[in-house]
This record gives sequence, structure tokens and C-alpha cells, in this order.
Amino acid sequence: MAIIIEYETKSGKSPFGKWLGKLDTTLRIVVIDAINRLEFDAETHVKFLGQDLWETKLTIGGGLRLYWTKDGEQIILLLGGGKKDTQAKDIQNARLRRIDYLKGKDTE
Repeated sequence: MAIIIEYETKSGKSPFGKWLGKLDTTLRIVVIDAINRLEFDAETHVKFLGQDLWETKLTIGGGLRLYWTKDGEQIILLLGGGKKDTQAKDIQNARLRRIDYLKGKDTE
């Protein structure tokens, strides 16, 4: 079982949480359910995007996607979310957030 955490910027904001908060209640429930499944099985509906970045594609809500990375074997770090039409930008942002996260770990 993995531990799910959200990436936070240096100012303490969660881009994933902000995105999730903009979804309507039905879609938010679907995303939370997908996160719960990810917690127990990180191999379901997952696509490896390279550079230690994964995408979980949901089949509802216009192609919702979750972007995440692993921090060791037990932690899954949620980097962002989006839809098919913003996929390229969302992936780019997730890659930058992963790099920022790793830089922050190096200073601890």
C-alpha cells in the first residue's frame, strides 16, 4: 500500500488540490476514487511518460488525467491533473513540479 501526498509549491500551495477543487462534485468523486485505487495498485490504468513521471487516465470527464511520480517505493506524489485537451501543458507542468520537488528534498 502506498502513501499518497500532494506536491506543494514553496508557498505551500497544491496545484493538484487547486485543479481538483475546480471539478464538479461528480468528477471530484471519480478522481478521489482513482487516487484510492492508486494507493493500493499503482499499476492500474497507468502510462509511464518517462523521466519518472506517470499518467493515470480516467475514462470519464472528458479524458481526465492524473500526473504523479514516486518517492521511493511507498510514496506517490500527485503533481497535477488535467484533461486530454490540456495534456501537453499538464505533462510539462508535472515534469517541472517533479524537478522542483527533488530540489527541495536535496536541501533538507
